[in-house]
Amino acid sequence: MIQKGLIYCFIAAILNGFYALILKTAGTTGLHPAQAGFWKGLWGLVILLPFYLFWFRSRYPHCLKQDLSTHIYRAILSAIIMVFCFSAAFSLPVAETVTLHFTFPIFVILLAVTVLKEHISSWFWFGITLCFVGVVLMADP
Repeated sequence: MIQKGLIYCFIAAILNGFYALILKTAGTTGLHPAQAGFWKGLWGLVILLPFYLFWFRSRYPHCLKQDLSTHIYRAILSAIIMVFCFSAAFSLPVAETVTLHFTFPIFVILLAVTVLKEHISSWFWFGITLCFVGVVLMADP
């Protein structure tokens, strides 16, 4: 099962590389980040709605009964994040945008410690520090 997960991660990494290049190309044509977000959301809806209606809904009906407000908050936050990511991709070189995007796990861990009160070992703190130093070195401020 782990090997299948590694293959999926590898495929996702390759597709994200193509996605970053397409996004950067769209930004050079004068497309506004909010427009890019709109088109991404619209095409995502067109592609995923049939999947949801005919497959997901019948197999996972309990997911529909969860708290709708949580999903709405997550959707709003995701839209805001997407516009900021698109703005960064349009205004920075692709390599720098991807490098700065690698700070995402650092903030997830910091929020897990502060908000969720999760315990992190000293090795994780060492890894977080090493990751942050690597991002700073790559970004070359």
